This record gives sequence, C-alpha cells and structure tokens, in this order.
Amino acid sequence: MKTQLLYLALFFLCKDIIAQNPAAIDPSFIYTTGANSNVTKIKLQNDNKIILAGAFTTYNGVSANQIIRLYPTGSKDNSFNSGSGVSGVGSFIHAIAIQSDGKILIGGDFSIYNGTPANYIARLNSNGTIDTTFQTGVGANYKVLTIDVLQSGKILIGGYFFHILL
Repeated sequence: MKTQLLYLALFFLCKDIIAQNPAAIDPSFIYTTGANSNVTKIKLQNDNKIILAGAFTTYNGVSANQIIRLYPTGSKDNSFNSGSGVSGVGSFIHAIAIQSDGKILIGGDFSIYNGTPANYIARLNSNGTIDTTFQTGVGANYKVLTIDVLQSGKILIGGYFFHILL
C-alpha cells in the first residue's frame, strides 16, 4: 500500500513539474491575426526563414495565397512573392520540400500556380516564382500529398495519383 501511494505521489509530482515547464512562447515572434484558414505545412529553411502553406488567403491581414514565407520574427518576407498562389481543383497545398539549392517543391490539390499550369506539383524559385525549368510534363493525375528530397537530389512524391505524364 505504501509503495502504491509513493508511486501515486511521484506521478502527481512529475505531472506538476512537467505542467510548469511548457515550451516557451517567443515574444519576439510577430503574430496578430495569423492565417485566415488552415495552415497544413510548415517548413524551416536553412536560413531560418519559415514557409507556411495551406488553405489560407491572408496572413496577419496581408495577402498570402496558400503559401507565405516569414522571417524568424514572424514578419512577412516580401522577397517571396507567390502572386495568385495555387488555384484550380481544390486549391490546397498538402506538401512542401526544400531542395539543397533553396528551391521549394510544393504538391497538393491544384492545377495552377500563379497563372502557370502545374498539375498537383510545382517547383518554386527561392523568391516564390514558379521554376519553369522543372519539367513535370502534364503532371500528376491527382493529389500529391507528400514530397521528399533524397540526399542524391532525387525527388520522391506520394499521394492519390496513379501516374505522372511526362
């Protein structure tokens, strides 16, 4: 009985210690209204800039069509311009991967990126513009849900598609 009480006391003691030490919120991070809809992906770049993607159209009251890049302080990086962002089909970004050269791969449920056809997958230059040298042919035939870049530079994608037409 004494052993059970000791375990119970230790459990509550440890619970209180953990509860009193949550992750600290960074007061220097600028966050007012945030995204006006779901943020589904967050990626940290090597330079500590933060890429957010999802179903939102504004972030902190500023236009941000489904993708935005923030400085580590939370303010918008104006050198990243997604223009009209993704559109067509469900207009939603499900996946982000960052290549070693700083280019950004996005996948999801879209058929256009900033006015350029991009069936479910696109590669962006570091400034947010579409990389027209990334040849996907017609693209995937349905949603891309995940993207990963191997150390060799090869790109893996997964999702609900059956094929990619090159």
